[in-house]
Amino acid sequence: MSVQPDHTTLLQAVATFLVDEVQPKMDADKGAQFRVLIAANLLAVVSGELASATEREASEFKRLQALFPDEQHQSVEQLRQQLLELVRKPELSDGQFRKLLSAMKKDAEETLAVTNPRFVID
Repeated sequence: MSVQPDHTTLLQAVATFLVDEVQPKMDADKGAQFRVLIAANLLAVVSGELASATEREASEFKRLQALFPDEQHQSVEQLRQQLLELVRKPELSDGQFRKLLSAMKKDAEETLAVTNPRFVID
């Protein structure tokens, strides 16, 4: 039986190959060297997004459900749509605004943890 590597593993392997083997051999072309590093970084970001997508979506679903506790929702997409409708309302209560801001901040933190782990939101 053959075991196939998952997409995350493949993307990480290509990123590692670019940084460890290709980039050092490009001393004469600093522009190409930089582009190789950008490509490797993009591969690492996509790999991280794939690896954490299910967990991040489940976390977002829970946060959005907490914003709309009195309603039954089938999917995160329905909750996102309701969030958009809430944001468009000119009259948000202070409580709604604080809950909304907290949920959006947590979404941003989770996204940045994947795309730029060193960035911290205060």
